[in-house]
Amino acid sequence: MKRDDFLGSRRSVLRTGAILVASAVTSVSLPALGDAPGAMKTGLLKVDILSRRRADLTHEQYVDYWSKVHGPLFSSQPDVKRYVRRYIQSRVRYEKPAGFVLLGDVDGVAQVWFDNMDGFLALFSSPSYKNVIQPDELKFTNPSRCEFIFSTDVSFIG
Repeated sequence: MKRDDFLGSRRSVLRTGAILVASAVTSVSLPALGDAPGAMKTGLLKVDILSRRRADLTHEQYVDYWSKVHGPLFSSQPDVKRYVRRYIQSRVRYEKPAGFVLLGDVDGVAQVWFDNMDGFLALFSSPSYKNVIQPDELKFTNPSRCEFIFSTDVSFIG
């Protein structure tokens, strides 16, 4: 699904650093997922951020900073504690089984879970994000190369 389709054609989307911010959004209705047999919906908004490092860092330097500095800093912020329901860092491993394709040059995937789009927008427009988190992101990520996927989960096992 394209970003504009997801947010609606009447909403404007601005790119600010690594983060997509939608203006004038009060709530977003996600497409119906259907009633698949045995499926469970979480009802939460999951934002997967495909993160790429700055050109002057190695993958190892990126992972080290992300896990030891940025993760604890992000998790400690009051606005994060208010709006985020779950935060996961998935560090890309470059070894793979034969016959499988890697997803480009992504260094990591951050999963950030919110109650809804309002929570996402509130966090990424908050003083905690603008004054603390975003400046820290610039120390190890290349914001122009980070991509966002907005989704809800349907679980069949687990």
